[in-house]
Amino acid sequence: MARTWRASGENTKGMLTFLADEIRRETYVNLMDQYRPRYRVRTDSRYEEIGRRVRSEEFRECDSVRARELGLRLA
Repeated sequence: MARTWRASGENTKGMLTFLADEIRRETYVNLMDQYRPRYRVRTDSRYEEIGRRVRSEEFRECDSVRARELGLRLA
């Protein structure tokens, strides 16, 4: 099952924890910081939460170290 999520900070930590605890620790994950908002997402206030790029500190906070701490495998 392939899924794509755009989240930051606590949401990403929560998703990684969910995958480890509820799915299985041997789940493969691929963490990337390349999200680029396009079209209306950049300017429409309804999309404020996803209308920006991932901040470096957010990515570092939830990088491969966090995934490995939970026992997840990196793809």
